[in-house]
Amino acid sequence: LVLAACTAAPPERAPDPPAAPAPLAEGRTDVPHVTVTLLDVTRVTEGTIDIRFSLTNAAGAPGSCALADLLASASADRGSVADVYLVEADAAKKYFVVRDADHRPVSSQDLAPLKPGESRVLWARLAAPPPGVDRVAVQIPHAPLFADVPIATAEASRAGGAGKEPSSPDGRM
Repeated sequence: LVLAACTAAPPERAPDPPAAPAPLAEGRTDVPHVTVTLLDVTRVTEGTIDIRFSLTNAAGAPGSCALADLLASASADRGSVADVYLVEADAAKKYFVVRDADHRPVSSQDLAPLKPGESRVLWARLAAPPPGVDRVAVQIPHAPLFADVPIATAEASRAGGAGKEPSSPDGRM
C-alpha cells in the first residue's frame, strides 16, 4: 500500500484592486482642523457636471465639525452642498448646483457632523459650461479656489474606474 501526501495547491492571489485616482487638488479650509480634497469633476451630460470631494476632520481635532451649515448658506438648503460652484475663467461666468422639481439642491443631503479623524465624500451636480470648455475653477465654501481643474467625461471616468453615478454615503442621491 502506497500513501501519497496530498497537498493543496497554493491559493491564487487575487488581483490588486485598481489604484484610486490621484486627487485633483487639496487644501486647508478656514475651518480649524478640516481639509478638503477635490476628487473628480466629470461632465455627465452636455448640461451637467458632477463633482466629488472629501472633507476630513483631523484626528487630533477637539470635537466634531458641524457640516449642516458649512456648505449651504440658505436655511432651506441646510444640510446640503448647495453653495459649491464652478467658474469658467475665460467667460467670467459661474455655474451653480442644479435644483430638483421641489427646488432642493441635487447634492449630498442630511450632512451629519464630521467626527475627529473622519473623512466623508460629498458630491454635487452643477450646471455645466459649454461642451468646448474643458477646464474650470471649483469653489467649495470655506476652501481655497481650485483653479484650472480638468473636466473629465463620464465615459473616460468609467474607463478609469471612477465614473460611477454619485450618491450620498447612505445611497441616496
